[in-house]
Amino acid sequence: MRFDGRLRRLYSVVYFPLFLLNGCGNNIPDGADVNIQQMIINIAKTMPSLLAMFSAGAYVIGFGLMFKGVYKLKEYGEMRTAMSSHTNLWGAIITLVTGSLLVYFISAYEIGLQTLFGYSSPLAYSSGGSVNDELVSAVVLITQVIGVIAFIRGILLLNNVGGHSGQPGTIGKGLTFIIGGLLAINIYGTWVVIVNTLTGA
Repeated sequence: MRFDGRLRRLYSVVYFPLFLLNGCGNNIPDGADVNIQQMIINIAKTMPSLLAMFSAGAYVIGFGLMFKGVYKLKEYGEMRTAMSSHTNLWGAIITLVTGSLLVYFISAYEIGLQTLFGYSSPLAYSSGGSVNDELVSAVVLITQVIGVIAFIRGILLLNNVGGHSGQPGTIGKGLTFIIGGLLAINIYGTWVVIVNTLTGA
């Protein structure tokens, strides 16, 4: 019975999107050219709005973590007054630091880029105006947004280090997300570094 229930859930997960997409192909006008490149370019045009949304979300989460950190400091002071042996200042400090990193999110990743690459602004891909160049620019922009998400994810993982939900390897995972996010934010600069390293140019 348990297996049947899981099988039904699997069917619902697989077939529900197919049900939603059913008939979509019939809505394409006759003679229309379905261009994957143009689809990617159109998706890239929505990336600035998504980037603004994620940045605003980082600010909100950062302020929330800072308030939480102040509350943890208040609890720490009360426990110290009560001579409790379960006091932990480390969690409050980590929460305050990660909250501050999210509030000053732009400055945080600029400092990270300065540390990794020696400059604080991501290299821009110079498009020549052709369709292929426009496609590369779109892929670069999408990759940069993914890097922003990874950077925020890494900071949130580091926030778990000082709490009870922290698991072994959390610091490593958080730093991996942060460094990978920085490499993705400056994806063109990363590509230039890799090419220069391999070719010796």
